Amino acid sequence: METEVVEKQVPEAEVVVTKIGQTTIPVKLRRKYKIEEGTKLAVIDTKESILVATMKEDFQVISVDDKIAQASAELRHKNNLSIGDSMIAATALMLKAVCNTNDPHFRQIKEIETT
Repeated sequence: METEVVEKQVPEAEVVVTKIGQTTIPVKLRRKYKIEEGTKLAVIDTKESILVATMKEDFQVISVDDKIAQASAELRHKNNLSIGDSMIAATALMLKAVCNTNDPHFRQIKEIETT
C-alpha cells in the first residue's frame, strides 16, 4: 500500500470581501508579486476553492481563423465540448501547443497534449 503525503497549505493572509465583491490583497504580497494598480489577476475556480494568480505578461492573443474555427467545430462535435472549451482545444491543436489546465475533461481530448 502506497502512502500519499499531502502538504497542508497555510494561508498567507485572510481577507474580507465587501458586499460588492471587492477585497484587498495585503501589501506584503502586492510588493512580492509586483501587483500595482491596473495589474491583471486570474481568478481560477478549482471546483474546490478559488485561486487568485498573477498573469504572465508574455502571452500572445491568438485570433480565430478558419482553421481554428473548423477544428473547434470538429472537436466540439466529437468530444461534446462547450464552444469555449472547443476553441481552447482547437487553438492548442492548431498551434501544436500544450494545453495547461486543471480541468479534467481536457485530458480526454486525444488530439491535444495537456499538463
